[in-house]
Amino acid sequence: MKKVLCTLLSCLLLFGCFSAFAADNTDMQMQKALAFVKSKVNVPQELDKFSYQKDDSDAYGGKTAWTFRWTNEDRDASISAESVEDEQIIYYQHMTHTNRDNAALAKITKEQGEKNARAFLDSIMPASIAQAMQLKDSGSSGSEWNYQFVQMQNFYIVSDHVARLNVNKETGAVTWFSGFYENGSAYPDDDEKNIISAEEARKIFAENIGLKLVYRSNYDYRKNTLNVFPAYVLNTQGSMVMADGTIKKMETLYRNSMATAGVMESGGSADNMTRKEAFTPQELEQLQNAQNLITKEAALQKVTAAFSDAKDAVLKSASLGQDTITKGQYVWNLSMEKDNQYFHASVIANNGEIISYNHYSDTKNTSLQSEETAKKTLDTLLKSVCGSKLAACKLQEMPKEIMPLEKNSISEADDTYYSVNYVRQVNGIPFESNTISATYNRQSGKVESFRCNWYPDAQFPDISKATPEADMLTQLFDSLEYQRIYRDINGIKYLGYDFPEFTSALFDPFSGKRIGYDGQPYTDNEKPYYTDIDGHWCGDMALSLLENDVYFEGGKLNAEANVSQADFLRLLYRSEQLYADTDNDIFYKDVVRRGILSKEEVNPAGTVSRAQAARYIICMMGLDKAAELTGIYTYPFSDSIAPSDLGYVTLCYGFGIIKGDELGHFNPDIAVTRAAAISMVYYKMTV
Repeated sequence: MKKVLCTLLSCLLLFGCFSAFAADNTDMQMQKALAFVKSKVNVPQELDKFSYQKDDSDAYGGKTAWTFRWTNEDRDASISAESVEDEQIIYYQHMTHTNRDNAALAKITKEQGEKNARAFLDSIMPASIAQAMQLKDSGSSGSEWNYQFVQMQNFYIVSDHVARLNVNKETGAVTWFSGFYENGSAYPDDDEKNIISAEEARKIFAENIGLKLVYRSNYDYRKNTLNVFPAYVLNTQGSMVMADGTIKKMETLYRNSMATAGVMESGGSADNMTRKEAFTPQELEQLQNAQNLITKEAALQKVTAAFSDAKDAVLKSASLGQDTITKGQYVWNLSMEKDNQYFHASVIANNGEIISYNHYSDTKNTSLQSEETAKKTLDTLLKSVCGSKLAACKLQEMPKEIMPLEKNSISEADDTYYSVNYVRQVNGIPFESNTISATYNRQSGKVESFRCNWYPDAQFPDISKATPEADMLTQLFDSLEYQRIYRDINGIKYLGYDFPEFTSALFDPFSGKRIGYDGQPYTDNEKPYYTDIDGHWCGDMALSLLENDVYFEGGKLNAEANVSQADFLRLLYRSEQLYADTDNDIFYKDVVRRGILSKEEVNPAGTVSRAQAARYIICMMGLDKAAELTGIYTYPFSDSIAPSDLGYVTLCYGFGIIKGDELGHFNPDIAVTRAAAISMVYYKMTV
């Protein structure tokens, strides 16, 4: 008997989760999943604190997903892994307490990082899938290389099967992996006899899907300005032309965010009511007098009059905030309670208009209210609360799932909620940033949410000369690749045509060129390729910096040209993994704030002397106070230098960042060339 108990105990300790099994009487499924994960993932002994989560949603065709997490005593290091039963690991993260210096050159090259990423895929994915993964994109973020792989099948990409990995630049270890679940279902046959041509697919796309002209907006928090701009977007709404010429709406069943957890850990909670600014009672009084704002009591009355469920609710908290986008607009954020029901609402203090409402309650009825009742309730509410704005909107169609999914793949609970979403119309096209939405709970018979997002001061550009949709489509088909791809939707494979890289892209309706989310010309952030560095003494250093995302803009280095102040400072910023804004006014505000130079010294197009370069570098390294100390530095060169530059130059020399000429001169007043700037920044990053 003792021998049996010892054997059982040894097995449990091998899995490292005795407490979890004992507390949860875990079944064989969890044991198999845990054993599978530990056969793929190395968990250091010091990570001896174990917890898990169980996800029984329908995201994986009825199969259970297990998330296991190991941490150390101090909780500053951990490993997390998620597996669909004992079949496939779809997520991995390794966090450590050691942090790499982002301002240092990478010890692991980008090429070696890719090899490590591929080796990880080979070890963690089924062999048939790992071998079909093709590198799609790579980049860098701080201390890690980033790689994105996509699965290829019959020479077509499987657009939903993407694996993303991060590799530490110092250790070469994979620190993060996000994959996908392959259920093994068959891929449709790619027999050309049964597949329409790309030309036929284009025609079907143009006639049935096409483009949509919309207004979009972007708020520039740096300049405090709202920019509204027109754009063409693909009107797919998830639709795709299939290989047989039919059109299907490809809607993915999203995972349920609620999971059953074991060995639960304590955590904090967050108030979901955003408070822009907090004002003292005295400030509130002055604001109300000066702005003619309504009081919080008056705001509460507005809410309880519009939403009967909130009647007699007790006000628990209230805060007044200034709206960021609409200047001069103040908003009351209210929290209320009544009989274990919780309410949150936002009311414009300038005019008493309700702009949001949320009701949380466990109240349930035995039967669902009819859809007609839900529609009538929301129609009456919206006309009462924001009727004038509603008249300027159009109801957005919210079609139900039309894919041939399994019957049990969508929960019946989806019918509990009836929602509407209206989009503001301007100049005959939708302004998608302004919407009115509401949700009715058919089970409780209550309005659960309402929101009115509206920019009264928005200015809308003229669209009368926008390129017609047909002409714009022709441009896009000529410039973009409309290609044959596979899609995996809820475990079912489909073959069709799509723009896999551009489904959410925006296009200027006048030029036809792609634009970004801010309405400005789109940039893909690709690094330059220097065409003029072969044989130059700084060539290898320039390439090494380039691989570490430290570079001059443009396709040429122009090594012997003098570097401008703006270009030198941006090179320094990139060496510290700091964002160097392309707008000089904004960029230099940050440069001055950091104390690298004063307002009087700002000269973007001016040259940089060697003494100034030393000062900028030491300030960027945060050693300016040390450089200002007197009586401790000995000038290492044979020429002279201003006393105010002595500490900066000496420190740069001591760190190996700068050197003298063959005569032992530093030449403090000589302008720095772009090649010399590359050299200085390179050696700075080796310190």
